[in-house]
Amino acid sequence: MNTSRLTRRNWLKLMVGSAACGLAACAPRAAAPAPVPEPEAVISAAAAPAEKAISDKAAAPAVSAPAAAAPVEPKPTVEAVVAPKSDLPEGPAAPVVDSAIWLNTPGKKPLAWDSLRGQVFMVEFWTIGCINCQHVIPSMISMYADYKDRGFTILGVHSPEFDYEKQLNNVRTSVKKWGIEYPVAIDNDFENWNRYRNRYWPARYLVDKRGVIRHTHIGEGGDEETRQWIETLLAE
Repeated sequence: MNTSRLTRRNWLKLMVGSAACGLAACAPRAAAPAPVPEPEAVISAAAAPAEKAISDKAAAPAVSAPAAAAPVEPKPTVEAVVAPKSDLPEGPAAPVVDSAIWLNTPGKKPLAWDSLRGQVFMVEFWTIGCINCQHVIPSMISMYADYKDRGFTILGVHSPEFDYEKQLNNVRTSVKKWGIEYPVAIDNDFENWNRYRNRYWPARYLVDKRGVIRHTHIGEGGDEETRQWIETLLAE
């Protein structure tokens, strides 16, 4: 009968179907190949965690170590006549006027700053090309003549503005022509100018016997007031 054939045929179909079913169910299907990402995508994907880490780090509260104290630059030492304690008015000590070249000093030697101790003196900043400086020269010469025998002197500090004023022969010629007899320090490098923090021509700094600056005057004029100050300081 056809029963066994059908059964056999059905059995074969059943076996083939079962085998196919078994392969599909028991053997895991190979995963579909993942698409190859573009290079830019790879770079972006790789950079993303780092960017987040940086963001997280930036978001975290910053904890900094105590800042080291900034180094303190030593202030330049400027010698000055130290004013002893007294009942007289206080004021800044006059910085030293120093120069390798002086005019109108004995033997043309540098003026010894200590030689001014106990003396009233005036420091005047000027330059030969300054018309205002030229205008005050007669009054300066007059003050020097009137008080030099009473313990007063003037220190002219020539701080040049222009190149021709830096020529020593030009300064020497002008000093002689105008009849200036008090000492003049050549200040081409502006060291004395800077010590006094001066900014003007002419400028007068009147110093008492202790070495304290007691009066200043900028520009022309003020001669009578300056003379009154000289009288007062000489009487102290």
